[in-house]
Amino acid sequence: MITKKPEGIISVQQAQKYFSNYRKENETKFAANEQTIFGWHSLDTYKEYIAYIEEQAEKAGVKVSGIRVYFGADDKLGNQLTYFFSPTYYDEKTGNHEAFDSFYMDENNKPVKIHDHIVNDTPVKGGESDNSCLLNHSKVCPPFCK
Repeated sequence: MITKKPEGIISVQQAQKYFSNYRKENETKFAANEQTIFGWHSLDTYKEYIAYIEEQAEKAGVKVSGIRVYFGADDKLGNQLTYFFSPTYYDEKTGNHEAFDSFYMDENNKPVKIHDHIVNDTPVKGGESDNSCLLNHSKVCPPFCK
């Protein structure tokens, strides 16, 4: 069986250019060996995450359309750059792939669109704070470079 190459595959040369641009924008932090250069998750983590968000989406009455990557800073690591994932579903009304968390439902029993809550730091009402569909805890380098 031949697997179709996913859309969005880039060359090593393009990756080098992207990383070089990133490094130029963060020269001071790179010089002090403080800036993140990569993050790592096991393949099993990705597989488990996809299965988990598909199950949670089904419970919420939506279908996962993709995964959105958000960037942030981990205050426990001196505000080190990190990233986290959010599942999305396609909203036919807006024509957008909306980030959601099935543990937060609106008054119509639909998952709350959480993008604005994440980027504007506004509280989300009506959910379970100890559960989530967001994934982080990657091994970012530095400090976890092995």
